[in-house]
Amino acid sequence: MEGRFAVAPLTIMVMDGDNSLDKGE
Repeated sequence: MEGRFAVAPLTIMVMDGDNSLDKGE
């Protein structure tokens, strides 16, 4: 979860597009 905060702006787009991608990271 810490990693997702580091790339918050990018992760938000990923979550909005497809949450599965966020899970992969």
